[in-house]
Amino acid sequence: MSIRFGRDPIDARDCLKDPEVARPIDHNLKLWKRVVGSAALLEDVSAEQMQFDPIEAYWYRPERRVLVAYFAQFFATCYDDPDVEAVLWHMIAHFDTARHHGDLPRTHELEYVRPDTWPSVAGALIELGKRLDEDRTLLEQWRRVRGRHLRRVRGRTDTPGAHWSHFVASL
Repeated sequence: MSIRFGRDPIDARDCLKDPEVARPIDHNLKLWKRVVGSAALLEDVSAEQMQFDPIEAYWYRPERRVLVAYFAQFFATCYDDPDVEAVLWHMIAHFDTARHHGDLPRTHELEYVRPDTWPSVAGALIELGKRLDEDRTLLEQWRRVRGRHLRRVRGRTDTPGAHWSHFVASL
């Protein structure tokens, strides 16, 4: 494909070899993929399937709030990686299952953020996080994520459980 600037035709592939040209194009292409992907996801899911009460399903659940903080800190710009997405969904499912089985402390509204209740909630999140390492599929996905995004998962990165536990302990 050639592009004409003035009188001289320029091959677009030659332009992309220049990092100064390729970098903003790559950046904009990634943003475009995220926007289009998000819009397509919303179109695929009907309003009936999206029954979501943000207060009950997010705000009052400490594991959800901490998961969002964790994802935002380490994976905010690379969630389009299929292995990152798989790791994140595994972690969400892990904590949702724990909530369903009663492995997380029941708290009323936002009482878990109080200084006297947070240590027990954090302790439960850390202990449940250690169980992440029992899932072989998750461990394999983590190894791939770790290999591609080591800077993002700095610190104790050997396993997802160790990384999660270190993060929660730092809060």
